[in-house]
Amino acid sequence: MARSEVDLREVQDMLPDTVRDMAGRIGLPATLVVVEQLGGTSWRIAEGRARRGEARRAALAELVGSDIEEQLHTHYRGEEIYVARCHKALVRWRDLEIVERFEQGLRDGQTARSLLSDLARQYNLSDRWIWEIVNRPSEPAPQQSTLFH
Repeated sequence: MARSEVDLREVQDMLPDTVRDMAGRIGLPATLVVVEQLGGTSWRIAEGRARRGEARRAALAELVGSDIEEQLHTHYRGEEIYVARCHKALVRWRDLEIVERFEQGLRDGQTARSLLSDLARQYNLSDRWIWEIVNRPSEPAPQQSTLFH
């Protein structure tokens, strides 16, 4: 799922503290890759460059890419990290992107029916579920309390 059109910050508040901490260390896009590949699991970040550590690093690099593995190694060397699945945030992000793509398609002159069909295939969802997503009332932004009453 490509989610580049929708800003990640829209769902950042839905992420667990541990994932937000990781995003602060390695960046939100890299953290998303880690969540998509390792979500719901614990992973020990290799400490050194011994043969066993190199094997662990290579396995992690195969999953998340060598650049992200290097960042994880820099920030979490020797630690066991738990990567939350972040299911609610990822579903919300997907839904925001679906709505954005649907609205853009309508602005570009595509029919709702063709957009539903295309989006259903792209996201591996039924066209009825896509219709539900695009017709949900948009959720208001969280209210920030005022400084002065």
